[in-house]
Amino acid sequence: MISAPIIGWYGPSLALLVAPFLALCVTAISLHLLLRTRLIHATSDEANERSLHDGAIPRIGGLGIALGLMAALIATLIAAMNANRPTTSVTWTIVICYSVLLLVSLFDDVYRLKVAPRLMLHCAVAVGCAFSLGLGLGGISLGLIALLLVWAANLYNFMDGSDGLAGGMTVIGFGTYGLIAALNTHLELALICASIAAAATAFLRFNFHPARLFLGDSGSIPLGFTAGAVGVIGWQQACWPAWLPVMLFFPFIFDATFTLLSRVLKRKAFWQAHREHIYQRNILAGLGHRKLALWAYLLMLISAALAVLIIHQNGTYAGLIIALQIVTGLFFARRASNTKSS
Repeated sequence: MISAPIIGWYGPSLALLVAPFLALCVTAISLHLLLRTRLIHATSDEANERSLHDGAIPRIGGLGIALGLMAALIATLIAAMNANRPTTSVTWTIVICYSVLLLVSLFDDVYRLKVAPRLMLHCAVAVGCAFSLGLGLGGISLGLIALLLVWAANLYNFMDGSDGLAGGMTVIGFGTYGLIAALNTHLELALICASIAAAATAFLRFNFHPARLFLGDSGSIPLGFTAGAVGVIGWQQACWPAWLPVMLFFPFIFDATFTLLSRVLKRKAFWQAHREHIYQRNILAGLGHRKLALWAYLLMLISAALAVLIIHQNGTYAGLIIALQIVTGLFFARRASNTKSS
């Protein structure tokens, strides 16, 4: 377990308030300034036959979240050094991986990398992360963990297409991570997750319907990767059971996996942009961005609440809840099954 507090202000409880608040403020300010620059408008998504919006919307909102998160973590590291409290490899590994993926994905947002080199870079970061943290040091298990991290990064990217969807998932998912980690005195994980949730709250101000900003690759790829990495770290550090990340991020996991398998079975080019995700087809069927986001928030909050309630219970309860989540996902998939998509 991660036992020693890493913060040397007036105590861990104060730090868990100060760092997320700093992330919230820096994110809000940076996003406000970014919306006034030429760079962000140079990365706008133009409306096309595969988009769900009529006009061009900037897709570099993840930069603001990264600035907020980095500000919170830098302040924490400085405080830790001043108090002579060493940080573990968890903080440094997540910061380094997040930064590398941010830079690669920011370049992709502006210049558009091809799929193959982009995935190779994601795989390299995933293997490095798993090896650094000692996650599955055996050959097969190391590869499996790396594959899961790459999938987590990219499924988050797939879901960043509807107003408020990815932002809300980030607030609720990482917020629940942070709460459970804090209750279990895993302050290092709690601080990281609380700061991400706070930064995403500021982003949601610009991302909720009608969206003025999207995460883009620079936001969704690092966030998805971190969601997967923190999930595995928390499990290995006995902070939560293995099913928790699946339950918390189930809407994204189910939609992305279901859609990918459907396209593979239909022999379609699954790596190409499309409008066949469950959330996309529900919007096209008339549900709309706002209602979709509110329904998604409700399901996410229910899942988070149930996860907190049963976290120390028998895994049977978790299996039943995940089964209900699957049924719910299939319901929404069937609801939009008659909607034509390209």
